[in-house]
Amino acid sequence: MIKSRRSRRGNASSSSNSMDGGWNKPSLFMGMMIGMSAMAMILRIRDSTSDLNYWNDLMIASTTNSDTPSTTSTSTSTRTLHKKNSVQLRPAHPAFSDTWDDFQRIEAEQTGRVVGPRTDPPLPDRMVHFLDLTQLAEHDAFAASWLQSREQFQSMKLDDIGICEDAAFFAYSKDDRWSKLRMTADWLDFSIEHLSKWYVMMNPYDNEIPLQNALKKLEHYVQRGPQYPVPKEPALQQTIAVIAFMAYKNKMAQEKANQLTTRNLAATVESLRRAGMGRVVVVGMKGDDDRKLAQEAFALVQKSVGSGIQQTKYGSDITQVGHMQVAFCDGRPEDSKTQFVDVNVPKAALVGLRNAFLAAERGDVDTAKPFLGDNTTPDYWKYVYLTEPDSILNTRPHTLQMLQQSADLGRVIVPHRFQPIPHETDVHGTQNRDLYLPHAGDFYGVIELDALSLHPDKCCDEAKGPKFKPGLPPNFPDCGNFWYMCGFTSHIPKTERSHDRLKQYKLIRLLQGTQFVLLASQEHGRRCLPKREMNDNVCALPDVKAASS
Repeated sequence: MIKSRRSRRGNASSSSNSMDGGWNKPSLFMGMMIGMSAMAMILRIRDSTSDLNYWNDLMIASTTNSDTPSTTSTSTSTRTLHKKNSVQLRPAHPAFSDTWDDFQRIEAEQTGRVVGPRTDPPLPDRMVHFLDLTQLAEHDAFAASWLQSREQFQSMKLDDIGICEDAAFFAYSKDDRWSKLRMTADWLDFSIEHLSKWYVMMNPYDNEIPLQNALKKLEHYVQRGPQYPVPKEPALQQTIAVIAFMAYKNKMAQEKANQLTTRNLAATVESLRRAGMGRVVVVGMKGDDDRKLAQEAFALVQKSVGSGIQQTKYGSDITQVGHMQVAFCDGRPEDSKTQFVDVNVPKAALVGLRNAFLAAERGDVDTAKPFLGDNTTPDYWKYVYLTEPDSILNTRPHTLQMLQQSADLGRVIVPHRFQPIPHETDVHGTQNRDLYLPHAGDFYGVIELDALSLHPDKCCDEAKGPKFKPGLPPNFPDCGNFWYMCGFTSHIPKTERSHDRLKQYKLIRLLQGTQFVLLASQEHGRRCLPKREMNDNVCALPDVKAASS
């Protein structure tokens, strides 16, 4: 049979000059080409497999410690050993470099990886729209806080201040200054959380759960400081922040009062550091007692973000936290007394700063230095920010440039004053349920706002004019107390038990803030409307009359 096949194949190819059992020249050439191609492909696969094995083994070896036997073998048992060891190991913490930018440093801290500098273009400065006197009532702008240029500050008639609130009102309502007032249309661009009324409502000196929860929130806020690095040249670097300091007092629980005082002051100082301000001066009237509390607060921030310490006549004082200078100054009694108030701390603080600027202009360094620090050149400090020791500032890094520009135009920028409200999620376990809103019904939902996401959340001013206050008279009767405290007092009318007036406002929590539950409202009833993750990045102005500068 085999012979017959060979015979047939030979016969069939005899007319084609058969050779080697019937392969003609074209067929032989094609066969050789196919064979060479197959051999080249085999060699390529073998080489590439070798390369893959080499790089795979190299990566495995780099993640194992020196006690693990190194190998280039690709056997299953060896690879299993490498994989088991590599899973158990954490990447070594890299040595930090002074040349790294914030992106590289944070990446190293969180992942252990050393990466190149961020090549993405910086985010553009955020557009900020402002409300002016056409949309605001005088009390809408009361926050006991403001930002303005040094020139505008020095033109204030500080000697006319009578009551403590005048230190705020005189910045924008005295003489012709009303036209200078600006507030942001998006409250998250520039706002404060004012906490003292929350303590009045919850009485933490007699209620341990509210006290401990409040302390934890404030301490956690300070401890999160490293998550908010400040750029090398912040827009408000040449700003002096003045804090009119008054410690909480309670004869039966002064130690608890001191704890609240220091934690509130520390959170306030930390918020100013995040805003990039260059110097904070805490001004008190109680001498060493106030100084000690201020230094304790500085120490809490120091523990989180680092600081500098200098020897002063009072001993070792903390003089810097992060990039920001900090100091305590004694207010002068003669600067604080008015015809209405014996001790007006805000006035003493502002008069002290004004006198320091005047001293610097005439070269009196000794008088200027307690307030101005080492930067006693008259023109260095360009902006002044006034606030209280329990007012935590919320803003956005990309809005600060426009706040600065507005101050340069002579505006007085006032933050919105959010009102914290006792809510069950903040004081869970407190026995007296009349002290807080229940986590149920109309008060179940609390909107969490992230002001720093890629498409940031907002709380847009309702823009219905200065008279629209849905929680105030004539919509609801006057209860003889602050409108938001009605229903929380010891004598609770039946009409207030359901807190209907508070149902007119959304409940929010600022993720970059203290995370107390807040009314989406100012202290005087003006509303903002929370919006989450909208692609449009600014709040619209109410009409064309509103100022945008």
